[in-house]
Amino acid sequence: RATPRDPECVGACGGAHDCIHLLNIYGGGVEDELKQKGARYLERAMALGPNLGEAHVSKGVALENTGNPEAAIAEYRRGLALSPGYASGWQWLGEITAFTYGDYNQVLPLLAKARELDPLSPVINGTYLFHLAQSGRVEEALTGMDASIDENPRVARSYDDRAFVHQMRGDLVASLRDSK
Repeated sequence: RATPRDPECVGACGGAHDCIHLLNIYGGGVEDELKQKGARYLERAMALGPNLGEAHVSKGVALENTGNPEAAIAEYRRGLALSPGYASGWQWLGEITAFTYGDYNQVLPLLAKARELDPLSPVINGTYLFHLAQSGRVEEALTGMDASIDENPRVARSYDDRAFVHQMRGDLVASLRDSK
C-alpha cells in the first residue's frame, strides 16, 4: 500500500521486494510477473537509498535467489554494516551461511544476533533453534522448541521444525505428532 502512495519511499520499495520474496517461499510460489515487479521494487530501492542497509540486504536476497551465494553474502554483510540493527538481515545471512558452508561456528552467532535484536520473533527464534539442532545440539534445540511452543502454540512453523528435529533423533512417533 505504501509504494503507490509514496513511490519515493525506499523502505516501502525494499519491503515490497522482500514481501514478494517471502510469498514465493512460504506461499507456494508467485507468478513471473510478480517476481519482475519485485525486481523493479528492488531497483527503485537501490536507486533511492544506495546507503540504506535494508536495501542492500534485499539485494542479497535477490542474489541468493539467482544462485549466487557468495555475492549474496557480500551484499548481506554490506547491508548489515550499514544497518546493524536489522534483525531479518542477520537471520537471512545466518541461513545462507548455513546452506552455503554448513559452518555452525559462523552461523549460530549470526542467528543469535538476530534473536538478540528481535527476541519476540517466532520465525527468528525457530530459525535459530533449527540450526542449533543442525549443529548437533539436538537436545538443547528441542528444549528451546518445547518452550517456544508452550509460549506460543499458534505458530505452525514451530511444529514443523520440531517434527524435523524429532526425525533427526529417530523419534518418528513424535515427528508424526508434530506433523499433524
